[in-house]
Amino acid sequence: TYQRLLDECQLTHENLSDRVGKRRSTVTNFIGLLKLPPQIQQGLKEETISMGHAKALRSIKDIALQLSVYNETIDKGLSVRALEDLVRRLNQPAEKKSTPQSSPIAGAYQDIQNRLCTRLESKVEMKIKGKGKGQIVINFKSDDELNRILDFIDP
Repeated sequence: TYQRLLDECQLTHENLSDRVGKRRSTVTNFIGLLKLPPQIQQGLKEETISMGHAKALRSIKDIALQLSVYNETIDKGLSVRALEDLVRRLNQPAEKKSTPQSSPIAGAYQDIQNRLCTRLESKVEMKIKGKGKGQIVINFKSDDELNRILDFIDP
């Protein structure tokens, strides 16, 4: 609703906050939730997760990881604090190790995996075995979600 008011009335976040009687930061936080994948937005609407959970998930940049952590939050019933700790650990730069850099091909596969996650609104894993071989694993949590994915793949 806030986004609609911003668009239709051509308001700034500050102007909108004055009109609806909320702080500007509150309006901005609500608008920011629209950047979350639809599956997470739905979880927020259905109160499967709280606003605090959603804000923590928003700080994860990788959509596939975001969806994976969202599903883990639900599966394990993580509190907002536990989720924030998990996100903090995930966002910390890894210690420098003598591991080889990922190849550009791995980045291309990562991009494909992210696009599939976004389109299917589910966690997707790609397992690459080399020389053009591998597999794609699409995770689902219910029969309804499976049917939605199947409808998308074979309309």
